[in-house]
Amino acid sequence: MHFSFVTFLLQVVNLLVVFYFLKLVLYKPLLKLMEDRQKQVDQQLDHAASTMRQAEEMMAQYQEQLAKAKADAQAIIDQATRLGNQMKEQTVAEARQEAEKLLARAREQIEKDKNQASQELRNQAANWALLIAQRVLGREVTDQDQDRLIDNVTGQLDRLH
Repeated sequence: MHFSFVTFLLQVVNLLVVFYFLKLVLYKPLLKLMEDRQKQVDQQLDHAASTMRQAEEMMAQYQEQLAKAKADAQAIIDQATRLGNQMKEQTVAEARQEAEKLLARAREQIEKDKNQASQELRNQAANWALLIAQRVLGREVTDQDQDRLIDNVTGQLDRLH
């Protein structure tokens, strides 16, 4: 078997072109998808913070009403204070629970989307590599060649992350 430096150099250039093409076609859209998802999560977090602020504003209004009621009677003040504290704790606890649920769901969805996008990228990269290998070799790629090529491409994609 004869080693040809020109053929080797052309194969290296071809591989670099393939990687550049994959970066343009697959990586950038995937990155945009993840950025869009991050924006959506940020919006959900902003909504949760807004809900928390509204609960705190409602609490502040209620405390003003308690201050006015102080003139009416000490018994009413004691009862209203207990009721106000219970409502405050319940409102704040509910708002916190809702914010934590939203955050947890957002994190789970991001991780799920990230894993799915990564798997899709691997599959597409492997398919492109097989197609390109068949065209470069001018013949069908054997199962053994195909397995070796897929392992090589996925290994290189793993190193990129």
